[in-house]
Amino acid sequence: MDPNPANPARPPGTSAGCPACRREVGEGDHYCRHCGRRLSRGTKWYYEPVWVWVLGLFVLGALALPLAWWSPKMSALNKLAFTVLVTALTALLFFLCYLVFGYVWDSYETLREAGPVLWP
Repeated sequence: MDPNPANPARPPGTSAGCPACRREVGEGDHYCRHCGRRLSRGTKWYYEPVWVWVLGLFVLGALALPLAWWSPKMSALNKLAFTVLVTALTALLFFLCYLVFGYVWDSYETLREAGPVLWP
C-alpha cells in the first residue's frame, strides 16, 4: 500500500475517487458506495441538443438561452441558430400578445360606452 494518502494506489477497474469523501469508487458506479453521493458521469440530460431545442421552443422560450450556450455538445452554429430562432419566436409572441390585448381593450371600451344603451 502506498504510504502517501494523497496518491493512493488504485487497483485495476477503479476510477478516480468520490468528489465528496475522496474514497475510491468503481468505474461503473453511479453513486459512491461510502458516502452515497451521486457521481456525475457525462453531461446532464438538459444539455443534450435535442432537449435544449424542445425546452427552448415549447417550454421555456428565451429562458432556455443559457442552456444552449452552456451546452458542451452544441456547436457554435447550432447555438447561434437556436438564439436567433428563439429570440424571433419570443418577439412574435410578444407582438401577438400586444395585438390581443389591444383587441380586448377596444372591446371593453366599446361595451363600456354602450352600457347605458344595452342595460337601461
